[in-house]
Order: sequence, then structure tokens, then C-alpha cells
Amino acid sequence: MATNLIRNYGVNASIIDLNAYRVPDEEAERRGLENGRHINDAETRQLIEKHCQVHGEPHVVALSGMITTLGWQQKLAKMVKEMFPDALLVSGGGLANELKPTPLNPLGLFDPLFIPEIDALAHSEGDDVILKITRDAKVIRERGWRSALQSGELEPYLYGEIDGRPRLRYSGSRPRNLDAYPWADLSLLKEDVNGYRILDHYLKTPDWGDPKTANSSAAPFTMKLSATSVSTRGCKYFCEYCLRGMNGETL
Repeated sequence: MATNLIRNYGVNASIIDLNAYRVPDEEAERRGLENGRHINDAETRQLIEKHCQVHGEPHVVALSGMITTLGWQQKLAKMVKEMFPDALLVSGGGLANELKPTPLNPLGLFDPLFIPEIDALAHSEGDDVILKITRDAKVIRERGWRSALQSGELEPYLYGEIDGRPRLRYSGSRPRNLDAYPWADLSLLKEDVNGYRILDHYLKTPDWGDPKTANSSAAPFTMKLSATSVSTRGCKYFCEYCLRGMNGETL
């Protein structure tokens, strides 16, 4: 999505990958973390602040992750709103899909128990709807929420007002032609603003081979450098008993 925004629409998009950090210090050793620890809250805030000093203050901040990242996103949402109160804060990916509003839980991820700081959530495929998200963020930044709402340009994804704040709910769809999208530019993950080489970290992390260390399927061979690629976009159906339809389903 970032590659598409940059190459085809002139958006200044950048990425912070908090999952890439494994700090091998005394704390990690004390906690028995063989591969190192994740960066803590203070280190995360410093990283975000420096990233934005280099890349510019964001108009939109998009969080993504599986449902297991709820705790992280709760912390990040508070940080982002404190640092950049005017940025449109959006959550997408697996967590937003699992906790999207339903008749039984109309607030979904907006619920105070989850992430009340977010301005918007995006479920299903994000390739196309990310264009609308970034455009809405630009309109809101340039005109303010009141004028943006009155203009009607935030439709059709205006969800309503929750706790005195307007919220947006974006619904993505399956891309009609994946070949129209550029290949992901991995240089966006080459290194962070501190010089840490994120891409090297991933390339050196085994995806195949030793079942004790592999983060995918085990195989009877090993690779010093490896990377994964998405080759399918999930199931198009939306069966009640299965979660696969949460991405790109046909209703």
C-alpha cells in the first residue's frame, strides 16, 4: 500500500515496523528471551518522534496487526494522539477485522475497552480504500473536521459520533486487478532512522528449515537468507464458522 501511494499518487508514506526489534541486553537475559526483547514504551516513543523529525509530521497514522497486537495498539494510540493530535488515526488489519462493529457490538474497536483514541477503522482489503483514507486525512487537515463533515466528502464511510467525536469506518474490497499494483518496495524497510538495518534482520531470520527456529513451514533444507511473499489473497466467501472471509470476502 505504501509503495502504491508513493509511486502512483505522490504521497509521502513511510513505515515503522515495531516487530523488527530484538534487543539483546541484560533485561532480555533476565527475562530469558534468547532472541532479545521488544523495545519498551519509552524507546518506542523516541523512535516515533525521530522518525517524524526525518519524514515529517503525519496527516494520517495507520496501525496494523493481528488481534494479538491489541495491547501494543492501545499504547501506540495514546502516544500518537499525544504527539500528533491532528493526525487521522486509523486501525486496520486482523485486529480491526476481528473487532469491527456488529449489531451485538456496535462500537467495535471504538469501544472504551479497546482503542477509543482511533478516529477510524478499516476492515477487509486495504489496497483501494487506503486512497480514500489518505484523501480524507488531507481534507480534514486542510479544512478541519467540521467543514469536512459539512462538505459531505467523508461519505460514505462516516460511521457516526461516539463520545462526542466523529468516527469513520472504511470497508475495503478485493482488488480487481492485482497486476495493476506495483511490487512492494522493500527499501522502505531497509533501515530505520537510527541506522538499524531492518530488512537485513528479516532476510537473516529463517523461514524454512529447522522446525525449532522456523516461523513458517519446516523443510529438509536450510537457507542463510530468505524472505516470504504473499501468493494468495484469501477466501472470497464469508462463512459464519470461519474467519478466513474477514479479508476480501464477497458478501
